[in-house]
Amino acid sequence: MATVSLIIPCWNGRPWLEGCLQALRRAVDRACDLIVVDNASTDGSVEVARALWPSARLIQHTRNLGFAGAVNAGLRQAEGEWLVLLNQDVEVAPDWLAALTRAFAEPGVGIVGCKLLYPDGRTLQHAGGDLEWPQGWTRHLGQGQPDDGRFDQVAEVPFVTGAAMAISRRVLETVGLFDTGFFPAYYEDVDLCHRARLAGFRVLYWPAARAVHHESRSLPAETAISYYHRGRLRFLLKHCPPERLCREFFAEERVWLQKDRRPAVHRALYTAYVAAQWLALAPAADGGVGEATGGFRALPDLTAQRAVAAIFARLQAEVLRLTPFHDHDLAAFGEEPPVRGWWRALWWQTIRPLLVRYRARLALGPRNRQTWDPAASLAWLIRRQDALEARLTALEARLAERKEPGQI
Repeated sequence: MATVSLIIPCWNGRPWLEGCLQALRRAVDRACDLIVVDNASTDGSVEVARALWPSARLIQHTRNLGFAGAVNAGLRQAEGEWLVLLNQDVEVAPDWLAALTRAFAEPGVGIVGCKLLYPDGRTLQHAGGDLEWPQGWTRHLGQGQPDDGRFDQVAEVPFVTGAAMAISRRVLETVGLFDTGFFPAYYEDVDLCHRARLAGFRVLYWPAARAVHHESRSLPAETAISYYHRGRLRFLLKHCPPERLCREFFAEERVWLQKDRRPAVHRALYTAYVAAQWLALAPAADGGVGEATGGFRALPDLTAQRAVAAIFARLQAEVLRLTPFHDHDLAAFGEEPPVRGWWRALWWQTIRPLLVRYRARLALGPRNRQTWDPAASLAWLIRRQDALEARLTALEARLAERKEPGQI
């Protein structure tokens, strides 16, 4: 069995793949186990891989499976004890792989990340990752700082980026593969590192392993923002206890929404909050987060599902209250306002937020998604407001009583 298997997920990466493979040739033995997984590229990426590395194993998909889907396909075929992931737009230093694998001599190490630089070769992009609770924000340590030696110490961190990551086979045997629900990208690496740490493995930033990351963007900026927040909320639904979501997360998320009023961010959050509501309510058979993933079960029962879905419905209503949506936004949300003229402002700023706010509270699950009548009277909603608020408070109290010692 090979000691190291290298996996490169690829999607329309021809402009960067050639540089990636040429740099890799200087860092590893050409006989190493290299697997290139192509997500239905249309730009000749597969031909570049064949020409530059004839011995590489190629896995070609007929559709784009996203980062996690592509990587999992390569991991299932890999034979190495150490499994190394590399983005198609990363160029590694000649001693990169030797330095990376030395990290596994440290006790308890399960995942190792690299020092990544911007293309100027002098500015840090990644020196390990930090994770901030309860909102699940991620940030790359050292990002934008000069590479002047301040980030040259080995450090144990909450996560490392999947752009250049080494994983011990024991980790995958213990916690499983990447979660393909993080599609097409964002937070799948954070999730795997978190599951590994929960299982007792250490996640290390190893600065001796250096590479340049061109950080090519395969998605439009606003689409990338939307997927980032969808990934963030999915991660929280998996790993943050429901009572903490209902209290700390909700309070801090509302404060943040007041501060960040960028329309592009709010449009992305609107769709992310909608997705989070249905994900919270979905049963395991529908791929919801109630399904055990890597031995972790986040939403234990219908009470928790309803309470958490209500939180995201209230945040969705807050976005509608803070941000004026125009006609060109409505097509993206799949809806049109039922009124015209000056009534339009009343609909979007008052009536529609109330409808959204209470939809998830009354829904029982995915089968009931169409049972809410958007034309319900505003008077009825007002009469029910106090009763629904009291019910939500009672649900939160019941969840708080269930909190187990040691939960995040």
